[in-house]
Amino acid sequence: MARQVLPVVVLPSDVDALKSHLAEKLTSTDIGVQACSALPDATRAEWGIFYATAMGWTQSSTSILAGASQANLGEGYENELFGWQKRLQSAGCAVPVSDPQPPEAPGTSLVKWATVAVAAVAGAYVVGRVTEVAVEALKLAPRKS
Repeated sequence: MARQVLPVVVLPSDVDALKSHLAEKLTSTDIGVQACSALPDATRAEWGIFYATAMGWTQSSTSILAGASQANLGEGYENELFGWQKRLQSAGCAVPVSDPQPPEAPGTSLVKWATVAVAAVAGAYVVGRVTEVAVEALKLAPRKS
């Protein structure tokens, strides 16, 4: 998922879509691994462990209450798969490479800085109002002669 400025609500349908997308990427990469004769046995075994673990997650049930943590886990698998794809390509295997981090959405930087500016102005306003109240309170306080 793209980097977000504002909080994101993760629904079970979002997690299911992530699982489906990841399963497709895992399967296409595994096809390339199985066809790669240049891959050392140790690397093939490591891939098999990762593949089984990640594919197991894609076939697990989706929790209604743990959507965000499941989405984080899925994104972690996507990132790890991307690392595997680059590693497998450098070993001479014909596997697809799909970067899981899309570029930032247009305007994300503008929204981020606008949010920071609004927070700064609001903070300055609050500090100004608190200062006014504090000065008034000091004027009303009894003084020692």
